[in-house]
Amino acid sequence: MGTRWVVIVLTASTVLVTASVVGQEPKKKADGDAGSDLAKVLLDKKLWGKDFPKALATFPGWEAAGEGQVVVLETQVVGKTAVEKTKHAQMAAALNAAPKAGRLTPRPAFAELLKGAIPAKNAPAALQASVVESFPDDQKPRTVIAPPGSQFLAPGLDLATVTAQLGAPSKPPEARAIPTDGDRRPVVLTEYTYANGGVVFATSDLTPDPDNDPKKKPIDRAILNVPRVTAEVFQNTP
Repeated sequence: MGTRWVVIVLTASTVLVTASVVGQEPKKKADGDAGSDLAKVLLDKKLWGKDFPKALATFPGWEAAGEGQVVVLETQVVGKTAVEKTKHAQMAAALNAAPKAGRLTPRPAFAELLKGAIPAKNAPAALQASVVESFPDDQKPRTVIAPPGSQFLAPGLDLATVTAQLGAPSKPPEARAIPTDGDRRPVVLTEYTYANGGVVFATSDLTPDPDNDPKKKPIDRAILNVPRVTAEVFQNTP
């Protein structure tokens, strides 16, 4: 029988949380202006890398393919749903074909950001999706966009930058363990929710705190709600 992992995380409230209970919903706090403004989060250039606009242009395709959440890593954009490889192949094909259905129209607030990022009708997708058989989080297939040299999160993005730009999260930070097969140690994320769940920034327990300062903890990923982001950014979808 394989080893059973139990992960213990010390939260800011000094409550010990194990991987078996991290899914419990904490008491919700009142949102500040930044916490409830999805557009402000998406438009903040201190949070996102040079290729993030191209990633945003793929969101209607992700939604059409049935993906509810997308994980934005430093150099990859990844579908969050773990399903069999054949379904991911269909999702990747739908993403790559999406621009052929019609040209997207961004809302005025996003017009400048997305200038040059949206392919013309019948033009190839700016970012091509593919399928990986074993994503490092859980060794399951995923649909991935990962062009060489891409940068989707701001270089060196850390927790201090997120809180400086956006203020406190919409609710207290939560620890979440990503289930894995066999004896592999699970990844534990600490998630910071903004815009009422539209965007969640997360740090990883696998990344050390620089200078033992939790505020300098690197942001491992951002988890974006696909339908909400699509509706926020675009006036129409094909």
